Amino acid sequence: SYANIEIIPVTNSKVAEEIKNEYSYLDCLEICHYDKVYNFSDKCNEGARLASGSVIIFFNDDVIPYTRDWIERQLEILKHPNVGGVSPLLIHEDHTIQYAGMITGTPGVVGTSFNGRYFLDPSLNVYSHLLLRDVSVLSGAVMMVSKVIFQEIGGFDAENTPNRHSDLDISFKLIENGYRCVYTPYSILTHIGHHSWTEKERPDKADLYCIKRWGKYLGRDMYFTDSMKEMLYRDFDYLYRMYCPDNEILPINGGGRDILFISHELSRTGAPVVLKDMVQASLNDGDFPVVISPVDGPLRKEYLNMGVTVIIDESFLRGHWMFEHFARNFDLVVVNTLACGQAISLLENSIPDVFWWIHEGTFAINHFRSFLPQKVGKNVNVFCVSEYTLDKFKDLDIECSPAILNYGVEDCIGGLSRKPDLEKPRFLMIGTYDTRKGQDIFAKAIRILERDYRGRAEYIFIGNVLEQQIYHEIEQLASFNHDVTILDPLPRTDIFKIYEKVTCVVSPSRDDPMPVVLAEAMMNSRICICSSNTGTASYIEDGLNGFVFESEDAEGLAKKIAFVIDNHNYLDNVREESRKTYERYYSIDVFTRNFTRLKSRYAGALKGTTYRE
Repeated sequence: SYANIEIIPVTNSKVAEEIKNEYSYLDCLEICHYDKVYNFSDKCNEGARLASGSVIIFFNDDVIPYTRDWIERQLEILKHPNVGGVSPLLIHEDHTIQYAGMITGTPGVVGTSFNGRYFLDPSLNVYSHLLLRDVSVLSGAVMMVSKVIFQEIGGFDAENTPNRHSDLDISFKLIENGYRCVYTPYSILTHIGHHSWTEKERPDKADLYCIKRWGKYLGRDMYFTDSMKEMLYRDFDYLYRMYCPDNEILPINGGGRDILFISHELSRTGAPVVLKDMVQASLNDGDFPVVISPVDGPLRKEYLNMGVTVIIDESFLRGHWMFEHFARNFDLVVVNTLACGQAISLLENSIPDVFWWIHEGTFAINHFRSFLPQKVGKNVNVFCVSEYTLDKFKDLDIECSPAILNYGVEDCIGGLSRKPDLEKPRFLMIGTYDTRKGQDIFAKAIRILERDYRGRAEYIFIGNVLEQQIYHEIEQLASFNHDVTILDPLPRTDIFKIYEKVTCVVSPSRDDPMPVVLAEAMMNSRICICSSNTGTASYIEDGLNGFVFESEDAEGLAKKIAFVIDNHNYLDNVREESRKTYERYYSIDVFTRNFTRLKSRYAGALKGTTYRE
């Protein structure tokens, strides 16, 4: 019903000629020839340059007006002070809602509210699709803006959002320049479908650009709370939360890679902690890392303090295509542990190169066996944290050629640590109380020693309780032996203070691919005793830089402990070699060099985005 319009089709010359011939009777037709490679944002900009009116409506070719006054109903909103852009209610052909205002912090970075609800249904909630309201993101399918404002903010970004998220980017540019984005339910159009999405075979870094450029708006929608999402967002039902740091660190130039790190949880346990060190190494190397985990935890806050975006996302555990769609933004994906094996299946033969970093031993391999792929894609490179893990992983018969990548532990000492000033040697065991860690083996060894060595040494146990039976056994030992102390789990800073006051760190594990506690002990120049079923054992020459006993052999462990008790004042050479072992295999510098070398070898030339705010 609004007559004062100009129609500007933006299309290739062949179609343009067909339009000109078929619609020659339209005086308001101004055709924009576009023969370049498809670029949605650039097409919009080219059309806008030809527009002679003061108001522009960007209008997809798969949209059909539902109400005759759809233009007037948007114009009346655009004339309000500080309104920068307006989008109408868009419905599917079955009259369910396709767009009634977009919201941020959803799978795909941005999502649609009220999607799938019948648009004429009355709402039981006061906040409904029938409310005219401010929104975070307008719809690129139909969007009305003032031409002056459009030119002021620089139009669409044809470089960074050529085909995806062009509407998100321009909406945030409006907001950042002090303008409001408004949704009106009084203008209604039918949107047939997403006909301009990019091909699956091509990567698209628009998601990452938006995280880098607009992270402050993405984590929490300005107009849609988390509780509102739970009630009114229906696109995907799995857990998803995006956390963008205030101090997000962006690549200074185009030299770094965009890397996605996938962790099974964000606890302060071994595998998640060493992955955090890999993320830090990536930051130091000029990369742009993003961390995904299906389970939240204390490491999230540490990542945010580092300037790293964290996404809590269950999609890969569900085998959901949205995970693979998002991963295509990256130059490299690092999948940490067997627990994230579903991600490997989703990324098989996908575009990004993939590192699968395996930390598990026999117990975990048997647990995850039924969930793991039988083969990996050519883009997947498998790395094991130790020789021990490598041997166990080969039992899975997964078609691949695994290699070894040790983790690194940050050096908090800076050199050889002094010997503890103790009247009698003190032995420390740190680890969750469970069968795998073998506290019961250590307890049995202490009982064997009691007859001849009672009172000549002290023993400390620290850890969370997983198996009550194992913990109860240590409690009984402590109740009869005053030289045994049980401590609750402690922060890492307090653990390092305890390292200073012990002679020897013991790892009697039945199955421990590469215990972090032993690497920390070596860093602190402490004597280490470990079972043959630890990854560390392959780096220890018995009696030279530590001691090794056969797994399950409590008498063998007792003999090693007795030797340390008898000679603890004469083992400075073992302490020195222990520190050298850390420097040779476990230092952050060595780890960073190895990781950087592998990135260069497997992930190709540097391919990161060039954007910097």
